[in-house]
Amino acid sequence: PVRAEIWRDGKAITKTIKRAERETDQAAAGKQEKNDKPDTESALGMQLRPLTEQEATRLRLDNKSGLVILQLDSSKLAAQAGLQRGDVILAIGRKPVKSVEDFNKEVRAMSKKQGALMLQIFRNGQQFIRSIEIGG
Repeated sequence: PVRAEIWRDGKAITKTIKRAERETDQAAAGKQEKNDKPDTESALGMQLRPLTEQEATRLRLDNKSGLVILQLDSSKLAAQAGLQRGDVILAIGRKPVKSVEDFNKEVRAMSKKQGALMLQIFRNGQQFIRSIEIGG
């Protein structure tokens, strides 16, 4: 524990603060891999999980919602479209992605008609759009 003096409203307050270890991205990914159960798998061949608020803050994302790609099946559409492990899916079209269930629902709806799924992706500090042809 560390003792810290904090000034609030012109008065000094002493607090005891416990130091916590911050998990690295690799350690967090390793924990997920050990779990063996994917959080969810999409029809596009991805294992996804919701973006945490801490991750969104660390990545400096304005929108605090999104889905992190944990794994990809190289024989499925997502990998063939160039998506990568660690990418964050921010939106489908212009609609922000809030949950894996919503994402899968949108994919199912789009697969009933011919067209392209437009995904807004965040990778290495850059946002871009990736189009995936589905349906028909």
